[in-house]
Amino acid sequence: MIFTIKNNLIRLKKILLNRQYFIIYSINILNYLLFILLLIDKYV
Repeated sequence: MIFTIKNNLIRLKKILLNRQYFIIYSINILNYLLFILLLIDKYV
């Protein structure tokens, strides 16, 4: 019983970590797109 609870906690932790990475990744992509838009705006 305790073992199962521990496994579930570990799984939950992994999911949360993955979500964190996903959010960071999304923010990076958004920044990159904004940067490209600014460059295009500058040269047009």
